[in-house]
Amino acid sequence: MKKVQYAFGYYLKEIMLNYIYIIPGRINAAQAIARIGITAAPSIAFPGQRMYEAVKPLLTLLSMERSGLENFEALLALCNLAGESESCRRKIFDEKGFMMIEHYAYEKHVKLRMASVQCLCNLALSEQCVKVCKNPCISWLCYFTYVGYTMRRHLKETMSE
Repeated sequence: MKKVQYAFGYYLKEIMLNYIYIIPGRINAAQAIARIGITAAPSIAFPGQRMYEAVKPLLTLLSMERSGLENFEALLALCNLAGESESCRRKIFDEKGFMMIEHYAYEKHVKLRMASVQCLCNLALSEQCVKVCKNPCISWLCYFTYVGYTMRRHLKETMSE
């Protein structure tokens, strides 16, 4: 299974990088990378350098042109990557992903908001987050912690009904 995921991830990355003009194929490849990133640990699904190369295709799914499912899967996969290591968090910041992810924290859809807040909480561990947010970072973190808590409470209440 590990070899299959490794080869699959490699070929999907090649499709994303080399076939620039085939837009539907690139989107499908990016969504497949997101699904692999959700179902398996990033260190297993994308070993070595491939973990950092998966960030850019996942960020291409974070646009308003894409469906909610594609956005949700990309956010979850980025959340897993951000929780993996400091260098993955740095790569997300370098690719300007922080602003894209933060945008979804204000969405009306609860699951998109929850995935975004989880990803932002993992990114908050980074030194670059502190540099970006400076003093307002404290209020920003408190706000998103509160939003995450209220969403969890709301989901528990709806599940118990």
